[in-house]
Amino acid sequence: MDNQPYMQSGGYQSAPPAPPAPTRPPRPPKKKPSLKAVLIGCMVAAAVITIGCLIAWFVLEQRASSDDGKVSAEQAALLAPQNSGPHAVAITSTLGVTIPFNGHELAGFGLADGTTYAGGDLREPRAYSVMRIRPVGTSEAVRNQLSLPSPELRVTTSLASEYWQKIQNDNDMKGLAKADILIRQTINQRRKDNDKIAVSDVESRTINKVQYRKVSFTDTNETHNLKTTAREDCYVTVQNDRPYVACIHGIRTSNFAVAGQLEAVLGGIGYQQPQKSAFTAGDITGDEMLSSKGDAEVSPDDTKKTEQDAAKTKQQAKTARTNAAASSRQAMEQIAQPVTRTRDFAALAKTMPSVVRFATIYCANIKLNLPNRQTGTTLTGACDDRGGSAFYVSNDGLLATAASNTTIKPRDAITAYITKAENSSQAQSRLRRVLDYMVEAQYITRTDADDITSGVQSGDASKIDKVHALSSKLNPDNITVEKESYAYAVQLGDKPIVINRTGDGAMKFAYSDTVVAAKKRHSALSLDKTQQDIYGGATDIEDVALIALDKSTGQPALPVSAATVTKDSELLMAGLPQYAGTGVNGGQLSVAPLYRLGKVQSVADGKGSLKIAAVAMPSHNGLTGAPVVNQSGGVVGMGTYNTLQCPDKSCFAGAAIYSANGILSLAKDRNITLNTKSTVRETWSKAVDELIAGNYRAAEGLFQRSQALDRFNIYAPGFAEYAKKMMGSERDTSTVNTILQVLMIVVIVSLVAIVLLAIWLLATKLFARPARPAHYSDNTAATQYNNDPSVWGAPAQPQYGQPGQSVPPAADYYGSPQPAQPQPGQYDGPYQPSPAPYNYGGYGQPGQAGSQPPVYPPQTQQHQVPPQPGYSQQPPTSQPPDYRQ
Repeated sequence: MDNQPYMQSGGYQSAPPAPPAPTRPPRPPKKKPSLKAVLIGCMVAAAVITIGCLIAWFVLEQRASSDDGKVSAEQAALLAPQNSGPHAVAITSTLGVTIPFNGHELAGFGLADGTTYAGGDLREPRAYSVMRIRPVGTSEAVRNQLSLPSPELRVTTSLASEYWQKIQNDNDMKGLAKADILIRQTINQRRKDNDKIAVSDVESRTINKVQYRKVSFTDTNETHNLKTTAREDCYVTVQNDRPYVACIHGIRTSNFAVAGQLEAVLGGIGYQQPQKSAFTAGDITGDEMLSSKGDAEVSPDDTKKTEQDAAKTKQQAKTARTNAAASSRQAMEQIAQPVTRTRDFAALAKTMPSVVRFATIYCANIKLNLPNRQTGTTLTGACDDRGGSAFYVSNDGLLATAASNTTIKPRDAITAYITKAENSSQAQSRLRRVLDYMVEAQYITRTDADDITSGVQSGDASKIDKVHALSSKLNPDNITVEKESYAYAVQLGDKPIVINRTGDGAMKFAYSDTVVAAKKRHSALSLDKTQQDIYGGATDIEDVALIALDKSTGQPALPVSAATVTKDSELLMAGLPQYAGTGVNGGQLSVAPLYRLGKVQSVADGKGSLKIAAVAMPSHNGLTGAPVVNQSGGVVGMGTYNTLQCPDKSCFAGAAIYSANGILSLAKDRNITLNTKSTVRETWSKAVDELIAGNYRAAEGLFQRSQALDRFNIYAPGFAEYAKKMMGSERDTSTVNTILQVLMIVVIVSLVAIVLLAIWLLATKLFARPARPAHYSDNTAATQYNNDPSVWGAPAQPQYGQPGQSVPPAADYYGSPQPAQPQPGQYDGPYQPSPAPYNYGGYGQPGQAGSQPPVYPPQTQQHQVPPQPGYSQQPPTSQPPDYRQ
């Protein structure tokens, strides 16, 4: 019955039962990506991010700085505290000349219509025929009446409308050019005033594109058995067919450095067309224009206007101002703004927090002995003081300055005993004591002493010069020093150094939290050189000292460079000025720093490895020991004042500096290491760089941090306030710089990630455990998966070589298969094929005529082919090799 067709009631043959639905084998687990693929993918992603950030960085970097190489006036003013920076003043004469100058350093006077004007009255253009410029003085200098008058620039011109017509008719002047006539007139007038004056050769000079003729006059005075020397340098020119004479007079061995300041003013003089209404008709000899004698001096409070000045029309004043502005605008801008280039601003701004004021007091009781070795007189409390600049060269509080700031000779103390008395009456009393001794010791006569005394009382400059020369006449063997002492002070903040007087008139520093004591550690100074030697151009001089504070203040140190100073290189100098001779007692100690910029004009060999450079920047009182830096901010030299002039005396509006080799040599000889790296300096330098770049947000934070690190930094508050004020302006690049910082962080993180991933990938190749090799007994067929449902449930085809399955018989040598040998327990009878599938006898499925009945999946019997002799169906009993060994 098993093979009979299934019959339904009614005799019809029905379809066989439906075969069982095929069973879907379980889906194998999804294959996971390998670790290698994951690492490579992460590296590619990090590389893409890095490249994108670098492209964005390159685009934004072009906008990260708003520096155009120029400094605005407001930014330049940060270098000087408010109301103490350069103050532009100009004397404008309707006779065709304008003289601009810095009102904080210099004082000006103008003579017009017999009246001398000064101060604010100089703003009004007038027919000034005599204009004078000189360094500002102090009330103390005037009160004791024993200070030498400072050198002065005197510019004169003629009021005569027909000046040349009269002069050219002179037989001695016929055939000469107007400039030659003017220089000859000047020489003749000086010889008329002093027949013993020495006249130099005439030379041509071009100053600020103006042609001048220069001649120098030297007056050597040996009266009263005391030798003094004074020099006058005159520059004459003809502009717009009008004569002009500019002379710097009163240059002496003790103040010749001031000449550089006045020469700088001369270089800024502008000439324009004069107003014809300012001329006077008539016969004017020109003696007033050519005379070397000064006119009456007045203070700004004593000036007054004449009726003629009051009657001047506003139109005349306006015309004069317009002409003056057109001719001297460039010079005025240079005065009003200390620096104009950002690189100069950066160098000076990074230098100033390291610069301080330094002062010395020397006191002793000095006995002046007679030739017979008896005591002539004793100068009790003979004291002198010096002031200058110093700068940090090491983080341990070590400073460098000029040794001339730290050492005072007894001769200088004798002069200061008279000239630096507390008041005029004390000065007169001390002067008589010294003069009486010199008369008794037969240095001078009584007549000489009386003449000097009366001359000082009347304010005669030549007699005051004799007082300053008294100590040079004394024999060193007749000078005995007792109770000699030195005291040093360093001004760290904006509070000035104060000197008090003791009962015997001696000097003493008033120390405080901002004025601290210091000690001289080492110095190198050529004591054998006199001021006259230096005035004559001596160059074999050493002048450097190292000063140590009692305790370090944490202020930043400047790097000292051994770079060679070469001709035409640009240098900058920054220091703290003072306005009362070389001392600090009773003087005007300016809180505002003073800056100088200029090119090296010449370089000369000094003592040893020391170099002396003449730089086209005038010095100033107080700049002795000031650092001279290059564009990179490295110290290459040290400023001087009243201690050196150009060796060849040919530099104009310049000063001489010592090379920084002296500092390095002194430190090396004393086994001193100069350490300049510090957080304070790095923070301040970074803040200045960010300010220049326009990154004001970062700059403000850095300036505030600098102030916290260095409480004596008086510049940080002003810089921070300016940076805050500039936020949001068109020059502000804070946002761009913030984005750049983020990009930088992303790039760094991405690069680090790439490196770590690469290391990980390499480690997997070198140290990962190798995979176990597949064994021949593994049932690989069971792991195969077929997506065709029609074969689901079908018996698997024999896989040769699998355990429990047959293998084809091996072929013999000729290719014929060998008969399989029966194995125990296996059927060895003839092959019995499976019965044929059931045939429906031609009946098709409903709706499918003539179709074959469905064939069930064949139910085959298990049939095994006898294995090849020698082939075992059992797996090997031996263990597979262990590859981990």
